[in-house]
Amino acid sequence: MGVYKKTMKSVIYALSPTILLFWVTLVIEITFVRLLLLFCFSLVSYFSIRTFHEKSKDRAAFVTLATSAVLLMFFYGWIFNQGLFW
Repeated sequence: MGVYKKTMKSVIYALSPTILLFWVTLVIEITFVRLLLLFCFSLVSYFSIRTFHEKSKDRAAFVTLATSAVLLMFFYGWIFNQGLFW
């Protein structure tokens, strides 16, 4: 299996719970729920990188933290404010 295929699998597995539970953040407008989804993405991302790419714990943790930090910066307004477009 190629690297591209492994990466796509890990991204899809990591985003699945977030996409499925996105409606919860619209119904319950609490910052904790949005941070919980980000944490869920990070956790699934960590294990998928470890499994599919067969990386060490250190590298998987670094990639997970870097990806989560980028997502946190990108969606900062949505997570900590009251709307998606603020």
